[in-house]
Amino acid sequence: MIDFNLSEHVLSSLNQKELDLLKYIYLNSTSIANQTIQQFSNCVHVSSSSILRFCKKLGFSGFSELKYNIRTKSNSPSSHIEKVTSLENITKNILTDIEGSLSFTTSDDIHSIISLLDSNRDLYLYYPSGITDTVLDYLERQLLLCGRHNVFQVHSSKTANHLFPIVKKDTIFIFISASGTSIKTSQLAKNASSHGLTCVSISPFSQNDLSNSCQYNIRFFTSPKDNNGAEYTSRFVIFFVIDILLNLYREKLGRK
Repeated sequence: MIDFNLSEHVLSSLNQKELDLLKYIYLNSTSIANQTIQQFSNCVHVSSSSILRFCKKLGFSGFSELKYNIRTKSNSPSSHIEKVTSLENITKNILTDIEGSLSFTTSDDIHSIISLLDSNRDLYLYYPSGITDTVLDYLERQLLLCGRHNVFQVHSSKTANHLFPIVKKDTIFIFISASGTSIKTSQLAKNASSHGLTCVSISPFSQNDLSNSCQYNIRFFTSPKDNNGAEYTSRFVIFFVIDILLNLYREKLGRK
């Protein structure tokens, strides 16, 4: 049985019907992890809108994040048991991240971002330095192969802040963060937005400063990892969501 480790404040905010829902989830977490919100709604005889309100009370953005949390907890061994890093478990975790990320690829933001790519507006990619730069190199190269012109790299925050007041007002900036908590990247996005520029973020599913500072967001599921403060979160799922974006962009180009 999974446990959300809910605080007393959250528990006291739940009405009886919501407490019954919570109990049902605790007892049936395995099956719920593979259900759509409509299937779950039919099982518990509660409307989808009520389920969404319930999810938000628990601190989740929606049913997809609730399911992701269930899978993550189900796949995580007890702290008293030695963790097994078998190929099967690694594959299962990757598939969980991919499935969770797929739920965001139908958002209105995705299609808005494709329209931005399918324009002649200047596009700047901010390189924060580190592993994420590899992702940005891939994105830039693929955009150029698609025939997308006016794509530029920015490798320092000082250069970015210098550009914000002097570039065209319809300029697009793309910011990527594996954690969403990079203070420097979030501040740059906030500065760019304050100058009236169009900002796109690629960041984790949870609420974060970077996504809050941008008009358009691409989300992904991942498990943050660090070693004594050194962040080494996998960029695999970021490549995945970018590839989906690029394929949709290519489809749009093909229809012209």
